[in-house]
Amino acid sequence: MAGPLEILARLRKAYGELDWWPVDANYHRENGTDPRFEIIAGAILTQNTTWTSVETALGNLKARKLLSEKAIAKAEIGTIREAVRPAGFYNQKAGYLQTLAKYLWTTYEGRLDQFFRLKTARLREILLSFNGIGEETADDILVYAAKRPVFIVDAYTRRITHRLGWVKGNETYAEMAALWGKRLGDDPKTFAQAHALR
Repeated sequence: MAGPLEILARLRKAYGELDWWPVDANYHRENGTDPRFEIIAGAILTQNTTWTSVETALGNLKARKLLSEKAIAKAEIGTIREAVRPAGFYNQKAGYLQTLAKYLWTTYEGRLDQFFRLKTARLREILLSFNGIGEETADDILVYAAKRPVFIVDAYTRRITHRLGWVKGNETYAEMAALWGKRLGDDPKTFAQAHALR
């Protein structure tokens, strides 16, 4: 029976190397902002919506020069709500985004390198302490922004794993992550590809 590495190799053969998570490098270069904050914002905004809707919301934030910890932390909440409206649940998501941005700005003064220097377990613990950030969102941030070898469990993971007959269907997030993650080594790029290819 095929294992996780063989499954990923087959997916890579079918779809090629996928460069995911997309960020607007030009915007961040021109505005002196950290592209990793765009990943954080995208991870929060993508909950219960399509990526197309998230791109529209991120575009609105860029148009208002709001795609940084400092800008979001200092912005009027109504302005953030209006910008992220296309991503749905905009009242909640605006609040989630601003609360985390305020923490990052007041604690690290916009230096995400310091935040991401924390050990993986501590980073995950901090992220999960915020309303609106669940396990999948936290792990998106860990893999794509912090470059950590963490397995992201999403609906596609569960579907594939169940169809392969590896699980009964009632496994916890942690059990699913361990099932896949323990076989993928410790290269963050492998974990990013594993998520992008599903």
